[in-house]
Amino acid sequence: MAAGATATDPLFNWFEEGGDAEDARHFIASLGGDELGNRRLATLKAYGLLRTRYAALEELAEKLEKDTTLLGEDVARICLADAARRSARSIAATMPRPKPTKPPRRPRGPAKGSVERQPFKLTVEKTGDAR
Repeated sequence: MAAGATATDPLFNWFEEGGDAEDARHFIASLGGDELGNRRLATLKAYGLLRTRYAALEELAEKLEKDTTLLGEDVARICLADAARRSARSIAATMPRPKPTKPPRRPRGPAKGSVERQPFKLTVEKTGDAR
């Protein structure tokens, strides 16, 4: 998968004897459920890991070639270092965003439940006869 496939090569040979294909088949069988769906999911996840975490996979492979065993601590350290490198690259690649400006405050109206006071107005009506 990491080497890529040409137009005539299959993407991944699930029927190959030994090697990665056999390990993958045993893993898929242990999951249970829809085997074909699990194969598709495993293939997608593998290609996703190769695209996003290739540097970490290369480092893990080099360490395995030298030492033949890896501790979980080593795997965690390599993966964390790769994640930090990817994060630093993405931070460096993004332009700084301007800080959002706050909208101007609207004048406050009367509080809820209060009665708005009107100016006092007196009206006097004259009636006909004043005795």
